[in-house]
Amino acid sequence: MPDWSKLLHDHRPLLVYDSRETYFADAASSLVGNAFDAGPGAPYRTRLLRRRQELWDVGGDAGLTLDSLSDRYSERLEAHEDDYLDPGPEPAADARRLHQSEHHANVIYGRVTPRKDGGRWLQYWFFYFLSAKGIPGIRSATGPLGFGLHEGDWEMIQIAVPEDGGTPITATYAAHDHGHSIVWDEVEIESGTNAPIVYIALNSHASYPREGRWRGKKLLGVVGLNVLDDWCDAGGMRVRPALQEVDEEATPCCAGRDAGGVPMTASAPRARAAPPARTSGIGPTTCTRTQRRGASGGPGGLGTWSR
Repeated sequence: MPDWSKLLHDHRPLLVYDSRETYFADAASSLVGNAFDAGPGAPYRTRLLRRRQELWDVGGDAGLTLDSLSDRYSERLEAHEDDYLDPGPEPAADARRLHQSEHHANVIYGRVTPRKDGGRWLQYWFFYFLSAKGIPGIRSATGPLGFGLHEGDWEMIQIAVPEDGGTPITATYAAHDHGHSIVWDEVEIESGTNAPIVYIALNSHASYPREGRWRGKKLLGVVGLNVLDDWCDAGGMRVRPALQEVDEEATPCCAGRDAGGVPMTASAPRARAAPPARTSGIGPTTCTRTQRRGASGGPGGLGTWSR
């Protein structure tokens, strides 16, 4: 019988960033634990909110962790679909600062899940504190024309492996609300390893099997704009992040949603589109700034990319 955990670690991907990239795949705990009191302004930390009302000041040493983000935060506090995380007013600065921490920097998540056509999927999930794609000359604090910039962004790839644990069959790269599936023989592999190479699009952090330019999403599903295309010049950081293997029973925050923010069946409540102001997802029970426009949910049950 294959050692699926070993296979998951053996195929841990190599992430290749654009030379201009400033935000990287880090531990999801960076968002929950965000706290800052070293600046000239008022101190702040991540807050757990419900309909804009504070439930729990959770950042730093306040007590709430990723493992607490389940159907109940405590004996007295039950999760609700309106709950979301607000990590504070300085997401760009916080993302860069937290990436300098050895506890948060360069971490990805992995799990093994059944494949509909037989065998297993080796799934790798990447968490970005901030994704900040914008239109040149129009980019602002709310993203280009009101979309693009969001916190709590999940991206992923997955590898199809036969039931005997032999040579992989295909690899799927998630990009926005779609993906690219290619046969294993065409996957770029890091020399001397079993690691597939993933090219990370500048600022949007979509995952691609090749460097270069990739056609962007259509605006409102109709109009195509070249400025929305994704790019990766492969001139930035190259790293095989540390892998944290996900046990969904022991890590309830990682159950319940799949790529593209598709709601999944789970014991915990699902993250919703969150308040109109600022939103995005860290798991099934919480949000933090912009899932309403297709931000990806975290590792969860079978769904969009697990076929």
